[in-house]
Amino acid sequence: MTPSQCKPMSEAEYLVSIDCCFPCHDEAAWRAAIDLGIGISPNAGFAALDELSRPPRSAAAPEPRQKRMLAYWRARMKHPLTRVLARCAALRIEGKLLKPREATGIMKLVAEYDGLHAALAVVLSVADSASLIDIMVDDLIIRWREDQEDQAADDWARYS
Repeated sequence: MTPSQCKPMSEAEYLVSIDCCFPCHDEAAWRAAIDLGIGISPNAGFAALDELSRPPRSAAAPEPRQKRMLAYWRARMKHPLTRVLARCAALRIEGKLLKPREATGIMKLVAEYDGLHAALAVVLSVADSASLIDIMVDDLIIRWREDQEDQAADDWARYS
């Protein structure tokens, strides 16, 4: 993705555009991709974090470059979860894991913000005990869906 390709797009289009092909080899392109994601939505911003913290399949991203991308992302992303998720991404880059209790604690923080699936992916990527975490993720996604359905029903009742 080059800066000229950074035109308005939906969150879904953005997620597809960076999925397993984050432009880590080109500094101008990765800066533009991070800025674009952050500008679209918090979830898109966290999707950029998810992608930059793992080496893409098509080309290796040396750890120092990933750490530069992470520092750039952290300086640009303005969200209450930025600090804790940047720490998770740093652990991922270093190949380290969180203890299950710490991972579930962070997931509970993420749960306070509806629809941040990419933020959950970052935490899940460094969780030491995937089975417990998977159960929490499933429960959280179900809760978010129920909240959306409740909101839609409230909106329908209010306007009908």
